[in-house]
Parts: sequence; structure tokens; C-alpha cells
Amino acid sequence: TPTPTATSTPTPEPTGAVSPPVTPLTASFVNDPQAHDGQTPFTFELIFSEEVEVSFQELEDHVFAVTGGSVTSATRPEGETDNLRWVIEVTPDSRDDVTVVLPVPTNCDTQGAMCTPYGMMLAERVEFTVVVPNSEPTGLPAVSGEARVARR
Repeated sequence: TPTPTATSTPTPEPTGAVSPPVTPLTASFVNDPQAHDGQTPFTFELIFSEEVEVSFQELEDHVFAVTGGSVTSATRPEGETDNLRWVIEVTPDSRDDVTVVLPVPTNCDTQGAMCTPYGMMLAERVEFTVVVPNSEPTGLPAVSGEARVARR
């Protein structure tokens, strides 16, 4: 008599199940300015490799670590409805350099953590600095021309 052999039938995945992608969640800053004047707000775009769970208010108040300024606005580009692309406005505090950091979260339950709907966290910290261009020293006005001394 032949010996029975065990066979296995693959378990089908549930209908509608979505497997998370293999690639990590990444973000990049684009159109970031090279310099600022110390007063005028500047903007840049933040682009994620896939949708994240974040609100306008979280982007404005809790997501970025900014030195030398503050985030004053977060909007989607016109016509965008997903959470992939954002236009961020930063207002400098002074004529110092402004550094903007998008930190890596430690868990997705933290307010402002950049995570996908299925819990994948941002893989790498993203950072850029906007500098103040070299300028004339402040204080006394610059004088040009010839100086003459009157004789008595």
C-alpha cells in the first residue's frame, strides 16, 4: 500500500487586503530657498514617497523642528487632495540662518509623527538650512566720496 503524503494548500489572502510596500517611507524638501532676508516668509515643498496621516494643523504646530524661525502655514498645492505633497511657509525670527528639520518619529502614536496609515514611520531625518546672505554691517551708514577739511 502506498504511504499517504501530506499536501498543503496555500491560504488565500483576504479580499481587499493591502500589503505594505517594501520600500521605506521617505520625504524630501524641494524648491527650498538658498537665502532669506530675516523678515519675509519663504516657502518650500515637502514631498513624501507615499501618503502619510497628518493634518494641516499638525504640520504647522508639531511636525518640524525649526531654529531661527517658525512654520506659519501648511497647505496642499492647488489641485492636490492626498497627503503626499505640501507647501510649507516659514517666517524667520531674525537675520540668523533658519534650519528646518523633519525628524524621524520614535512611534506613530506621537502627535505629529510622520507615518503611513498602516504604521510605517519616516525612515530618515530630512534637513536644510536657509542662510542670510552677507550684507553690509549695520550701524553707521556707509559714506563714499572725498572728504575735505576746511582751513581757517
